[in-house]
Amino acid sequence: MAGIKWTIEENKYLWELVNDGLTFIGVASRMKNRTYEAIRIQASKLKIKSNYDSSQRDEETRKKISASLQGINLDEWDGFKESMNALIRKSVAYKKWRKAVFERDDYTCQKCGKKNCYLNAHHIATFAENENKRLDIFNGITLCINCHKEEHFGSAIVWYRTVIYSTVL
Repeated sequence: MAGIKWTIEENKYLWELVNDGLTFIGVASRMKNRTYEAIRIQASKLKIKSNYDSSQRDEETRKKISASLQGINLDEWDGFKESMNALIRKSVAYKKWRKAVFERDDYTCQKCGKKNCYLNAHHIATFAENENKRLDIFNGITLCINCHKEEHFGSAIVWYRTVIYSTVL
């Protein structure tokens, strides 16, 4: 049923099923009028994550996926690769930068003033395009999750999610 608009009731039902622990495949089995792909796409638009646990994949499946993502055949596969971006974000230096930004901003969202909520250390000059500023404390600002999303996606996505969540919760 590609291209058919989702109703608020369908969005609520999708949210409820995922909150009940179903994977998108499980949701598709309950929502007969929607395909797995349509459910996956709609969930992505609503920023709903699947409950699928990829750690349950066997080693061979993980190798095949890794090779495919690397654009090579399985016989050419030479181990799991992690992007430089992921390696930097897991580094001790990055974690220190993040903590320093939070401490400087007193663990407070610098856009709306919220405290005691999930916070993000946002790069003012983008992480991807400004390698020399990645760990510069003056290139960081503390934002709550909503302000951070607004910073990246604009206010429309924050408003849409707020409307959907308020009707679901």
